Amino acid sequence: MSKQFTWIPPVPAEATSTPAWSTNFTEKDVKLNLPDGYWIEAFPFRSTPDPNEGPVGPELIAYGLGFMKDGKPEASEVKMYLNPYHDVTKQTENPPKEWDSVVIQKFNFPVAATYGCFRPETGLNDVIICHDYGPSMDALDMDGGIVSYLKNPGNKKSSALWEAREVGHFPSMHRLKTGHFTQKRHLEIIALPIMFKTSDRQSPAPIIIYTPTKFDDDGAPSQWVESRANNDDFRLIHDVEIQHSEVGGLDKVLIASREGINLLWFDEKATSPGGPENWYHENLGLGLPQSRKPFQNPYWGSGSVATGRVGKDRVAYIATCEAFHGNLLTVWVKPPTTRPDELITKERWRRFVIDDFGPLKPNEFTGTVHNVYCADLDGSGVDTIVVACMGYPEGKGKWLRRPPIDLQRGHFARIKISDKSAGRIAVADFRCSGTLDIATISYSVPNYLETKDPGLRVLINNNKQTRCAIKAQRLDEEVLIRVPRAPDALYISELPFLDIAGKKLSIVVLPPHKEYVLSPGFKYQDKDYEKDGIKVINGELHWRRESDGKPRKRGIAIAAQQAASLLPDAKDNIVRAGKLGAIFVRLSSSIATAMPGLDITDMADVATVNSLPFAIDQTTRDMVFPWVRCNDRPWAKDRKTPFDDSFYNLVGYHVVYDDDSLTSFCHIQAWTLGSYKSAEFHDHSDKTFCEIHACIVNGTGQGGMWWAKDEPENSNDHLSQNPGELDPTNLTTFANPVYVGNMHEHGPLWRMNPNNADYPKFRDNGTVEYPYHAWIAGPWPRTSSEPPEGTVETYDCWLAFEFPPTEFQHGIPKYHGCAASK
Repeated sequence: MSKQFTWIPPVPAEATSTPAWSTNFTEKDVKLNLPDGYWIEAFPFRSTPDPNEGPVGPELIAYGLGFMKDGKPEASEVKMYLNPYHDVTKQTENPPKEWDSVVIQKFNFPVAATYGCFRPETGLNDVIICHDYGPSMDALDMDGGIVSYLKNPGNKKSSALWEAREVGHFPSMHRLKTGHFTQKRHLEIIALPIMFKTSDRQSPAPIIIYTPTKFDDDGAPSQWVESRANNDDFRLIHDVEIQHSEVGGLDKVLIASREGINLLWFDEKATSPGGPENWYHENLGLGLPQSRKPFQNPYWGSGSVATGRVGKDRVAYIATCEAFHGNLLTVWVKPPTTRPDELITKERWRRFVIDDFGPLKPNEFTGTVHNVYCADLDGSGVDTIVVACMGYPEGKGKWLRRPPIDLQRGHFARIKISDKSAGRIAVADFRCSGTLDIATISYSVPNYLETKDPGLRVLINNNKQTRCAIKAQRLDEEVLIRVPRAPDALYISELPFLDIAGKKLSIVVLPPHKEYVLSPGFKYQDKDYEKDGIKVINGELHWRRESDGKPRKRGIAIAAQQAASLLPDAKDNIVRAGKLGAIFVRLSSSIATAMPGLDITDMADVATVNSLPFAIDQTTRDMVFPWVRCNDRPWAKDRKTPFDDSFYNLVGYHVVYDDDSLTSFCHIQAWTLGSYKSAEFHDHSDKTFCEIHACIVNGTGQGGMWWAKDEPENSNDHLSQNPGELDPTNLTTFANPVYVGNMHEHGPLWRMNPNNADYPKFRDNGTVEYPYHAWIAGPWPRTSSEPPEGTVETYDCWLAFEFPPTEFQHGIPKYHGCAASK
């Protein structure tokens, strides 16, 4: 007889302990019915965040090449599309149909654009664009190829055209990038024409460097000097990628051209800076070989270039399309013995053709692939290749080549994510959420390839997070969690670290003024799972109350000796960081360690799972966090009387700032205690911290903190030395309680400075002064210290958050605490 199986529905992603990585995008329109389409650039309007706004995702700059009309060029409008996702509600229930835009300039035949911070003191990025290219490669404007500097006015919504200043010119100017190529004092432009003159596919074109030499009072460049990086070696340059130095050196340049993939760099130790003789280049791969007769294909080599990261190696492979407007997707893989980030190797890079997108167009020898881009789209630490296909003569759309299945054999998985034509790709965190999205523009060029319904689109990445500024590493039997300081964070970061008693704990770093959408909960197998809770450990969170819209805020401590819910009654489940940002622990429901309403009646019910993601090293991911009886902890061995056997401890997490100081601002550990039991009175006379508890499960609903009433200073008549005072009939005479229910926290129990009620009071030995206090489990009131016969023991499970007292002292800026002023 066959076995009978019960079908269990899939678990909601929100319920799992680790992110359910997938490649899943939602395509949204930015602008439809474009007259033509060619260039797209993710443009951070500011180089440093506006302190009144906080960090935001980039805008989009996009335009077409323009076209001839009645024998005259029709100027193309260079538009900046205003990112609506700065408002978090536009990301959720109220997405815009299209993005608003402003025209920043108008040019004949604009081709490439890039940006840079030429005026650091303003905190603004300016735009560099080349234009007056001409109708086609076979009809170049030989007086054109102008490179212009567009000065950012500082107002995104300004209707005035941006001031344009000519930098230089060369016919057929085709690609631009900014960086520090010959010196590090001022930002430079590298400009790459595609041809020397009209229809000349044989002669090399120069590679030009523009260096600013004079500046306005506001730092805007007013004069440039031109130098040549190369005059004689490159033809049909179609793409370029900058290898920015990570050690303060000069930037290097990867070039895709008829000569394949080449690395170009400047020797800053040269005796006569600026001349081509001080520039060097190395071929990494020849690309598509030159065809033989009778085909006479004029295009060979490489047409695009993008480096792919694998783990710590940011140049583990190079992706390219072959050749110019080709049909092949190719990767170059360096030898396995090569050190990370090394481009020039003793052995040759190996070429793998991983995709063929159909035939070339007869007589023109061009195909559909126009652009490739590499980015980590799933948070795996391994880059995916994004491929833009024009649809010429067929095969339009957007494709992904997933992170390498076997890099050294060139094995990649293939996924199509859109059927819409794409000519260029921009990858950026448009929602400032720690997740990279994809934006594309249709390739539609009159008299070459005119796409039906050309448009500008963004593919929203449905992964929870693809980049994270939070790190974790093993520290003996605990974990060190390194976080950026919230005031300096540029995007939202979240790191899950522990699944415990039905709650999945994550550290969230929220930049200033940024909003975060909490989960409203979910239903699974007819059970309702609770919405997200929050425990602030740095900074402040604000929200509007759902019932009446009134503002609420929460810092790292609520009112002293009171209790408050960890479940904010936030309108639309949206919380917002204050002006200094916020760091908080998110407590979301998980089916991995408990079910809703399940009482803990045995320690076996209190499951824990290490939920650190794959981006963290395996040694730390493999750590287990067992519950240990407090009597078995080293610090309990010298006690005269043992703790109750139901008193357990779980360690622990040190949260520190990820900078040179490694300042610790919070330690997190967990405790359990059975009903009718006490965790013993104590006063922390040997430790310096301010402690707050947050209860996950309260077995009786009446467990909580008790503290001595008006206890005389230095008195020996304290609760820990008078066991009789623990008699439940007398306890309320000597101590006060605050019950800390399910998903609640309590406020400070330490004594306050008499001269400043917000400051902790210190003892002579430098420790924070506490009354004697203890967690005592319910129920209350009761007439006996022992439970009635037949009573089922239930457990309280709570988290302890231990802060340095500096987090509660104003005017100590280096800590950026909830009470600190920067």
